[in-house]
Amino acid sequence: MKISRPKLKLVTLDEFIDLGINEKFAEKEIIFKLLEAKLDPKKKDNLRNLFNPK
Repeated sequence: MKISRPKLKLVTLDEFIDLGINEKFAEKEIIFKLLEAKLDPKKKDNLRNLFNPK
């Protein structure tokens, strides 16, 4: 039996947020934070800085 590996895909921060608020997203704990980031530009910048620190 051959095991397939997960495939990586580059996405924008907005795409990541949209994926994260999908009901199929496994990490239910961060959905609230992603929703906040979608609605609040300052929180979105904070989230962006997690992935792209200065």
